[in-house]
Amino acid sequence: MPGKSGIAPPPDAMAGHIALGIGDYQHPEGAMDCLEYSLRVETISMDQMVEAKSTTGIGSRSDHRSDIDVLRAIAVAAVVLFHLGWTTVSGGFVGVDVFFVISGYLISRIIWTESAQGRFSLKNFYARRARRLLPALFATIVVTFVVAAFLFIPEQFQDLSRSAIFSLLGLANVDFWMQSGYFDSGAILKPLLHIWTLAVELQFYAFWPFLIAMAVRKSYWVAFSFIAAAFAASLAGCLWMMGYDPTAAFFLVPFRVWEFAAGGLVFLAERRLSKVYADLLYVVGLAAILFAIFGYSGRTAYPGVAALAPVLGAALMLLGGQGWLARKAQFRPAIYLGKISYSVYLVHWPLVVFMVYRFGALEVWQILASLVAILALGAASYHFIEVRYRKPRPLKLGKTLIFACLTAGFMAAATQSWATDGWVWRMPAAFRNAYVLDLKKEHTYTFSNSTPLLTPHDFKTTKRHLLIIGDSQGADIINLLVETGAAKQFEIIYRQLDWRCGVPTLPVDLSDRYWKSINPFAAAVMKPCNEAYSLIRSTPASLEHADLVMIALYWQDFAFPYVQTSVDEMRSQTSAPIYVVGSKNFTGSSLQLLNKHGTFAGIDEYAFREISPVARKIDTFLKTLSHVNYIDPLVAVCPHSQCEIFTDKSAPVFWDSMHWTKAGVQLIAAKNGVAIFPFLDTKQAAGKNSP
Repeated sequence: MPGKSGIAPPPDAMAGHIALGIGDYQHPEGAMDCLEYSLRVETISMDQMVEAKSTTGIGSRSDHRSDIDVLRAIAVAAVVLFHLGWTTVSGGFVGVDVFFVISGYLISRIIWTESAQGRFSLKNFYARRARRLLPALFATIVVTFVVAAFLFIPEQFQDLSRSAIFSLLGLANVDFWMQSGYFDSGAILKPLLHIWTLAVELQFYAFWPFLIAMAVRKSYWVAFSFIAAAFAASLAGCLWMMGYDPTAAFFLVPFRVWEFAAGGLVFLAERRLSKVYADLLYVVGLAAILFAIFGYSGRTAYPGVAALAPVLGAALMLLGGQGWLARKAQFRPAIYLGKISYSVYLVHWPLVVFMVYRFGALEVWQILASLVAILALGAASYHFIEVRYRKPRPLKLGKTLIFACLTAGFMAAATQSWATDGWVWRMPAAFRNAYVLDLKKEHTYTFSNSTPLLTPHDFKTTKRHLLIIGDSQGADIINLLVETGAAKQFEIIYRQLDWRCGVPTLPVDLSDRYWKSINPFAAAVMKPCNEAYSLIRSTPASLEHADLVMIALYWQDFAFPYVQTSVDEMRSQTSAPIYVVGSKNFTGSSLQLLNKHGTFAGIDEYAFREISPVARKIDTFLKTLSHVNYIDPLVAVCPHSQCEIFTDKSAPVFWDSMHWTKAGVQLIAAKNGVAIFPFLDTKQAAGKNSP
C-alpha cells in the first residue's frame, strides 16, 4: 500500500541518490529516477527493416517486440510508484537502469542492422532520435516552467530556470552533479531532476553510433569484443568512483555506459542463443529485477554492485523475450503502458514535486489521484505529441522558424530568470522585499564562527571548556552562542561531522556493520566520518578535560539504534554533562511557509503547525536517551504555540527548513536566546562577543 509520507528528502540531502536514487534521499538523489528512452522498432527507419540473422536464434524476429513494452511497463511503474511513496516499492529507482539496457539493445540493433545493409546514416539516426525525444521533452520543460512560476518562491524558481536551460542543452546530469554539495536542496524541490537520465541518453548517442558503425565493418567478434570491453571498463570505473565520488558515479555517462553496453551484448548474444533457454532466462531476469524493486531502498549504495541485479535482469529478460512465458505476459494494459512510458516518465516527477510542494506529505487519496493524473497526462502527451511528431515529414521553413523562435524565446526567459534572482516581481507586493535573500552569504555565515574552532589540539586556557560535536546544526548553535555573547564564557573546541554520519561517535566494534548495513550514505561519507571519529578518539583529552559536551546533529532515524551506544562511549571518557540538541525542522523555509500561507497575518500560528512531524519524532527519541540532557533549540522561537519565522523587518529567520539566517540568529539572541542553554551563566551572557 502507498505510504503516507516518505517522499520529501531531508533539505540538506543531495538529490542524487535520490535513491532518487537519491532515495530520496536522497539520494543523494535520491534518487532515483528513470527515463523511457527506447524506440519502437517499427518506426526506426523510413524503410522496412530486414534483419540478416540466424532464423534459429532467440532474436530471429525483426518486427516490433511487445515483450519490450512489457519490460518498459515494469520499469516505469516501479519508478512512478516509488516516487509516489509506495513503500513496498522501495527500490523502484532501479527502473532507470532497466531503461538504459533497453535503449542500449535497441540502439545497437538499429546501428548494426543499417550499417550491415550499407544504409546507416548519422543524419537520419539523429533526426529520428530528435523526433522521438525532443517534442515531448520540450513540452514538459515549458509546462513545468510555467507552473513553477505560479508556485515557487524566487530562489527555487531561479534553480528551476537553471535546470531548464541545462536540460534543453542535454547537460542536466552534469548540472545536477555540479550542484551537489553540503547545502544542495533536496530532490523534492527539483521538478526537472529526472531529466538527468535523458541527458545521459543524449550523451551516449554522441559517441556510440560511431563506435558501433566502425566495429560492424570488422566482424562479429570484433564488435562483441569492443562492446564487452566498454561494459567492463565502464563497470570498473563505476565501482571505483563509488568509493571516490558516488554522485559522479550516479550522474555521469562514463559510469553508466556499461548499462547501455549490456543491451548491446544482448543483441549480439541473442543471434547465437537457442530458444530452448528463453523461458528460463526470462524468469531469472524477472526475478532479479523484482528482487531489486522490492529489496533495495534508499539505504542501498547505488549504482555500484547493486545495479548489477536490475541490469543483468533486464538483459536476461530481453534474451528470453520471445519465449513462451514472455508471450503469455503480454497483457494489453502492460503493452499500452510500455508504449506511453516515455511520456509517463516525463510528466510524473514534476507532478509529484508540485503536489508535495503544495500539500506536504501526501495522503493515500492524493497519491491515488496523482497516479491517475500521471497516467492521463502521459497518455495525452503520447498521443498528441509523441505520435504526431515521430513520423518524418518534409521540413517547412515557416514552422521551423516558429519553433526556433519559441525555443530561443524560452531560453531567453529562463536565462533572464536565472540571472535575476528568480523573478522576484512575481511575488505579492506586500511582502516582496522578504524574498530578497542572498543564499550564498547565508551559507557562508552558517560556518563562519565554527570554522576557526576546528582545532586538532586540546583545551589550552583556564576558561570553562566546551566541546561541541556536530554538523551544520552545531554550527548554528555556535552562531547563537556568539550572538548572545555567551561564547565569552568558554574555550570552545568544535568537532565537525558530515550531516550523513548519523551518530556523534562510532565504536570500532560496530563500525563494520554500521557502514555495510545501516547507513545509506556509506559510499559517500564513510571515509570522512571515520576520519572525524578517529580525531575524536585520538584526542581523548578533549573529552576528558571538557567541562561541557554538546551534540548538535541532523538526527536521522536509521541511526537511532546506535545513538545511545555512541553516547555511552563518550560517557566512558568524560565526567562532563552531555547535552543533545533537538531538531528545529519545519516543513519548509520561512519564505516557503510564507508563500504557502499567502500573508504575514497569522504566519506565526501557521508556522507552529508546520513544525515537521519528523522533528517531533526526533525530539521524542532524544528525550529517551540515558546519561544526557535534552536542549530544545526552538524554545526561544516558538513560545505559546507560535513560531517567529520573520523578524520585525520581515527578514526570514530560516533560510531553509532547518538553518537560521544571520538575521534569525540575531533575533533569537535579542529575544533571550540564552534561555536555550541551561548551563549558561546568564549574568555574563550580555552583548555580542566572539569566541
